[in-house]
Order: sequence, then C-alpha cells, then structure tokens
Amino acid sequence: MRSLLLRDHVRLVTLTGAGGSGKTRLGLQVAADLLDRFESGAFFVDLAPISDPSLVIPTIAQVLGVQAAVGRPLIDAVVDSLRGRQLLLVLDNFEHVLAAAMVADTLLRACPRLRILVTSRAALQLRGEHEYPVPPLALPDSRRAFTPEELSQYGAVALFIERATAIKPDFVVTDTNAPAVVEICARLDGLPLAIELAATRIRLLNLQAMLARLERRLPMLTGGARDLPTRQRTLRSTIGWSYDLLDEGERTLFRRLAIFVGGCTLEAAEAVCDADGDLGIDVLDGVASLVSKSLLRELGQEAVGIGGPMVGMIDPRVGMLETIREYGQELLEAGRELDALRRRHVEYYLNFAERLHPRFEGHFNAASSALLDREHDNLRAALTWSQQVAADLEAGPRLAGALWQFWWHHGHLREGREWLERMLSERAGPAVRARVLAGAGGIASYLSDYSRAATYLEAARALWQQVGDQQGVAWTLHRLGWVAQRIGDYEKAESLCSESVAFWRGLGENVGLHMALMPAATTALRAGDARRAAVLSEEAAELVRETGNEASLAYALGMVAQAAHYLGDDARAKAVCDESLALFREVGDRWGMLSPLRTLTLVARRAGDLARVAVLCRDGLLIRRDLGSRSEVDEQYEVLGWVATMRGQPEQAARFLGAAEALRESMGTSISPVRRADYDDLVAQVQAALSDEAFTAAWEAGRSMTMEQAIDYASQGSAPT
Repeated sequence: MRSLLLRDHVRLVTLTGAGGSGKTRLGLQVAADLLDRFESGAFFVDLAPISDPSLVIPTIAQVLGVQAAVGRPLIDAVVDSLRGRQLLLVLDNFEHVLAAAMVADTLLRACPRLRILVTSRAALQLRGEHEYPVPPLALPDSRRAFTPEELSQYGAVALFIERATAIKPDFVVTDTNAPAVVEICARLDGLPLAIELAATRIRLLNLQAMLARLERRLPMLTGGARDLPTRQRTLRSTIGWSYDLLDEGERTLFRRLAIFVGGCTLEAAEAVCDADGDLGIDVLDGVASLVSKSLLRELGQEAVGIGGPMVGMIDPRVGMLETIREYGQELLEAGRELDALRRRHVEYYLNFAERLHPRFEGHFNAASSALLDREHDNLRAALTWSQQVAADLEAGPRLAGALWQFWWHHGHLREGREWLERMLSERAGPAVRARVLAGAGGIASYLSDYSRAATYLEAARALWQQVGDQQGVAWTLHRLGWVAQRIGDYEKAESLCSESVAFWRGLGENVGLHMALMPAATTALRAGDARRAAVLSEEAAELVRETGNEASLAYALGMVAQAAHYLGDDARAKAVCDESLALFREVGDRWGMLSPLRTLTLVARRAGDLARVAVLCRDGLLIRRDLGSRSEVDEQYEVLGWVATMRGQPEQAARFLGAAEALRESMGTSISPVRRADYDDLVAQVQAALSDEAFTAAWEAGRSMTMEQAIDYASQGSAPT
C-alpha cells in the first residue's frame, strides 16, 4: 500500500473497509512510515465529528492552521497554503460527508505536489482515485495445530495478545489455550476493533467463557478505551454508524440480506429480498451500493441455473462478515419481516436443491455438488426453518430427500442421517417420504448400519410400489442387494441385483442400469467369481462413458480394476486405478477414492511392497475416519496384520486380526469367500509364530484397538503397545 501511494501517477488513495477493520490505524501507520518522503510532512484530519459536508474545508483549514481573509472563500486560502508544498493529507472517516468529495478533487487539481490518503467505508468515486480495500487481519487455519510462536505471526492473534497482555500482564498463549485464541479471533472475523473490544474482557473472563459469550458477539463487544470516539466504543455502534448513513431502500436490503448464512448469489438475493417487489430499490444497484460502503463483501462468481433456463450464466456472490450480519439479524428480529423472509428463504433453497439434485446417484455431477457445497450453510438454515414456517410445503422432507447424495459425496454422513431421520417424523406424502427413507437407508448403509439400512430401504420400496414409481423400485432393489452382499448373504444379493438389472433393462434407462450393474459386479467378486465381475463392471463402464458423468465413470473403473487384480492382471489394475483416482480427485469425491486405494493396496501387497501397503492403508483409514465410516476397515486391519507379520512382528499382527474380528462382530458382517483363504493362511502364520498364551493375549488386546492407533501404526511402522 505504501508503494502504491508513492507511484508518480497516484495522488489519491482511499482505504475502504467495514467499520472496525482498522482503516484509521492503517492510515496513521502509513503516514508515519512515509513522513520523511514528504518535505512538508503529513497532516491528519479527523472528519468523524462533523456531519455537514460544507464543514470539510473548515476542518481541513483548522488542521493546517489556515485562515481566510474577509470576503475570500476559505477553499482559496487552503489552496494557496498547499499549492507549492509536497505534503500528505490524511482525511479520516469520509463516508458520512461523501457529498464533499469534490473538495479533494479541487485540492488535487490546484496543488500538483499534494497527495491525499482517505479512509472511508465507501470510495469517493473520483477520477484518478485508487481504492485499497482493507481486509480483516490474517487468521490462522483453525483446522491446523500451531505453536504459540507460529500463531503470533498472524495479525489477528498478535493484536489479541497485545491487547490482552496490556490488560492482564500475565496472559500467555500456550499449547493448551492456543485453539481458543484462534477460535475467538475467527469468530470476530479478524476485525481489529472487535478483537480489541473482546480482549478487554480478559480481566474477568477466561478464554472458554469468552468463547461461550461470543455465540452472540455484539452484546459482549463493548467497553472500548475512553479515548476512542463514542461510535467505536461498542461494535454495535460502529456498525450502526454505517447503517444510519444508508437510504431507506438500502437499509431494507441490508436487513433482508442478513437472512443468508455464508453469503448468497445475486439470483438468491433477488428471489428472497424482493419477491413481492416491495424493496423500493433495484437489488443489483442496492447490492453494489452496500459493497461500495463495506457492508457487503464480494465473494467471487459462480454458475447458476443448473438444469434451468439460465444454464451457463455466472452470478456474483456476496456476503457479510458475521459480526455485521449479527447486527442485521438483530434488526430483523426487532421488526415484523423475519417469518416472511425465512419462508421465502426456505422456498428458494428448496427449489435450488431440487433443481440440482439427481434422481439417483448415477446422475450426480461435480458442478451440482460444488454449488450445493457453497450453499451448505444456507441449506442447513432452510432445513431448520422449514419445520417452523413452511410445513405445508413438505419443505423439510423434500429438502432432506434432495440433499442426501450431496451429504454422502461430501462426507457429511452423520449430519445427513440426523436430518433425514428427523424429517421422517414430519408430515409428507408417500412419494416424498419414499425419497427420505431411501436417503436414510443409503446413508445408513454407508455408515455400516446394515440392519437399519435394510429396514428403511424396504419401507421406501413399498411406498414406491404404492405410487407406481418403477424407477424407485428398481433403485431400492439394487441398494438392498448391496446391503445383502455387505453382510455376506451373496445368494440374496445376487437375486436382488439381478432383479434390479432386469428392471432397468426393461425401462431402457442406461444410467439406472449402470447403477445396478455395480453392486452386481461387487457381489460376484466377493462371491469369488472375478470373471463375471469383470464382465459386469466393463459393461457398466461402457454405459457410463456414453453419459459423460465423470463421477460415475470413476466408480465403474474402480470396479474394473478390482476385477483385473483378482484375475491376476495387476498392471491393468494399477493403470485403471490411477485413472479412477484422478477422476475422483477432479470431482472432489473422497468416498469414491476408497475403491481404487483398496485395489492399489492389494496390488502392492502382491508385489511385497510393505512400505507402499502401509501408506495406502493409512490413506484409506484417514478418509474413512474423516467420513465417519467403518466400511471395509476390517480389511484394512487384516492388511496391516499382514504387514506386521512380514516385518517379524507377530504380536502386533495378532492385535490387528483381533481388531478386525471385533469390528465384524459389531457390524454383523463376515469375511467374503474371495478373502477367506488368504485370511486363514495369515492367522495360521501368526499362531505358528506365537505361543497359545501370547497369541490369545495379543488377539484380545487388539479387540479394543482404535482406528487412530491403526493410523499411527501405518504412519510410523510400529503397532500400538
């Protein structure tokens, strides 16, 4: 920023940002740093105390010590004072006297060696003006662990520490309290004023108590230093200062935009904030004005209208800092429009989700997934509000039913299950209820709760039969087949999958046929018929290539690779796995990555590459842990048991085998026939290497081993003791 102000052609720089973002602090620091670059120094003019634009020149004159002769305009005297001087003029808090912007223009035109630095919540919109948005202070990634020394390098944390120690000299950031400090700064959006106000509470509140009170930020953020302007002694007053400068239409739009969680597109703002045409201002113009006044932030652009009339359009996305949004929410709650806004919000996001959601998982695509992920906070809010303001629309069940595959693909399995099961108690017609049951059954199966999955899926099939939805019936057949093969009932699984394949062939629906072929191939492979699995998976891959759906192709290729491995063609298995993994990474599907990772583990095992096997097992376990899934974890334990055996660690191997057995017992699953011979050989090797007593002790110890311990072993090469 300093270099910008020193460029030859730059004479007017405006620091813009939300109230409390540190514009004045930055302006003062820049002026101090550049003091020796201006022959006549720098002068700071505080415009906050005035509200009449006509008083801007008198205020500048007073700071400069300029007085006009009787009958002569004061601005002429100011120009005469500045015309020959190389000087930096800092005009602070210009936002409420923007009508006087031409004063700055006049001074710059008449005084060629003058440079002006302005701080304002909105730009002056003059030719030659260079706007410099002042961002919040830098925040550390709350998902990472930092040492106290590393944290102090981030501006937000450094400011908190500085202000906290000024009030409580013995305050120290430690490894124990560092996460709380990071969370406090994050909840305050990195706003300097908010951080300073929060830090003043350190005298009475410990960090955990402060965090609890920050569930509602504004009531706690009061009590600034006495030498601060009154409007900056509470964050509410600071934001209120900006709000009061808006016209009526802008105020209404600002309040209504506070209904959105995590920002919104312009399309959403128009649909929710001006659905009745009563806003009194064009939404696009209003949004642009609020952005220019630092009450909204631009969050980028994204595609809208997937599957609708606006396919391919790009829409701007805007949002509020959470501290500012809380102020808007308070205004909404104090008025009478909250319920109506929530209803429109629910209606919009219900339409949004249903417009994007696939009928079945074979239709799911990366573009839809990315849009849903961007709106996840709004979708969560809509689910909550649907039970309060839009029950007559069946909104909650419809919305949950539209989102279950998104929750699955993005690893929100437990959250999705909770929403779906909650919506089963809501009133809904049979078709809507069938979709909720199907979603609940699908997610329960991915969470390895096979008994509940079967119950939900059977109920969904009955409802789809009731309403005559053949596609729904066909879908539940192959999902039930998948559940049956997971618990080792291969005869039932083959029957259900075959029935589903026949259904989809009869319907002439290739996407559905691809979906049914996949569990049919998996069942064949687990039952020991790798050749049939290869035929079925190859057909699935060919069908899905025609649709261009990369996510579905990645799943089909994962199955092709497994079959190739069991047929002894590891070179092809590895090549196909690499293609599958690349597609899964491209579409952001971590769940799908597990299939090719598993096959690559088997390939590395056959090659005797112990280090590679351990790394692949670790990666697979990390994904399963993050997704909250125990599916195939027993297989990973068995593989780690084999690694330990090859490394001459039979006791550790026995622990992993005991852990695998305990997991299968808790899930009600069994070892598939295709794995049985290898498993029995491994157990025999471990037993032969240990006494009966040592084997039994290690096996029993393994039954209580956690996934974290297994991950540590795979990472470090030593089993838990």
